[in-house]
Amino acid sequence: MPSTQLAIAAAIAAVALGLPPGELFAPSDQSDQPHSISVRALPTVAALFAGGDVSQDHTCTASVVSSTTGDLLITAAHCVSGNGKGMKVVPGYDAGDAPYGVWPVTAVFVDSAWRSDTSEADDVAFLRVARTVVGGTMRRLQDVTGANTLGDTPAPSTSITVQGFNAGRDDHAVSCTVGLDMTVTDPTFRCGGYVSGSSGSPWLATGADGVTRVTGVIGGPDEGGCTDATSYSPVFAANTAALLARAERSGDDGDTAPDAGPASDCS
Repeated sequence: MPSTQLAIAAAIAAVALGLPPGELFAPSDQSDQPHSISVRALPTVAALFAGGDVSQDHTCTASVVSSTTGDLLITAAHCVSGNGKGMKVVPGYDAGDAPYGVWPVTAVFVDSAWRSDTSEADDVAFLRVARTVVGGTMRRLQDVTGANTLGDTPAPSTSITVQGFNAGRDDHAVSCTVGLDMTVTDPTFRCGGYVSGSSGSPWLATGADGVTRVTGVIGGPDEGGCTDATSYSPVFAANTAALLARAERSGDDGDTAPDAGPASDCS
């Protein structure tokens, strides 16, 4: 998601309330707008390191999605390029710590419409990761972190929680819970503090059955939005489920994702 200038306002507000840097994200002149807070990441929410060096900045967010193979995450397609090899994910990343290990990406899966023309309606990708030694044992990702079930875009006003990472390092996740909105046909999340790096952050909705589903990711129009206070997602429906099913049966024989380039409509 394209970056906006929040740092000065956040720092001033944090000092005024005696909070450490990063603990408050709301600009003082937008106090009536919901804003993200700094939290410890869920085990299923991962910082994505496009360059593969986990001592450097993470650039996007991914989350573990329930799969028959137990090794898949979902993110925004514009966060990835090429075959994904060399990228790494760190679930539950917290202030530089990797409590659930560091997982190398082995394959990327994107829709054919994204491969042909980076269609914003198909700004979704699945990542496969290799098994990794955690606690002295070779493990599957899903067995270590748990996973969220893939779901469809819910009805407007459904309560969703969006948790992810703004670009950087040695930081905490940000989180906000509000009702889902729609801008024409685009799922919309109105909460401040989601800037560059939050692309791919999961939109989590817990149903009456107690199951938490990932029903969107920050992405789609303008790579997720032109301001920190309004974020978008592609619609999740049958095509998203079909892409997950293809990822489950394809092993490491993934796709070559194109470079999305800059968001075109943001001034």
